Amino acid sequence: MYSDDVDSTLLANGTVDAGLSVRTRGRTRVALHRIDVPAGADSGWHYHPGPVIAVVASGTVTRTLADGTVQTTGAGGVIVELEGPDRVHHFHNYGPRPLTIYALYLPPADAPLFCPAPAPDQTPGPDRPDSEPGSR
Repeated sequence: MYSDDVDSTLLANGTVDAGLSVRTRGRTRVALHRIDVPAGADSGWHYHPGPVIAVVASGTVTRTLADGTVQTTGAGGVIVELEGPDRVHHFHNYGPRPLTIYALYLPPADAPLFCPAPAPDQTPGPDRPDSEPGSR
């Protein structure tokens, strides 16, 4: 640890089971945010211009991805969001208590942390794995 003169506070702690590799290009902003989500609140559909690594500190977050996949992550869980408008998603706190997430954003230096986006079309189509042959 650090010397007695240095104070360090662990804000959130989680584990990535599958390993982690993050790459950015050019000048990159590094922004650490505490996100407090009241019970019942939703983020709205959005995407990130750069990767995001987040740790759920308390509560449970439910994320819906562009393809309709739903992922639930509880306290101590880690979320890795890749960048780009093809990675639209939103998150919701269905729990009875506030949700707290610490997120490390790594966007290009001149980009916002997130970009609002319309809800994606989640209708099954020929490029969706849940489509039946010949349907459309």
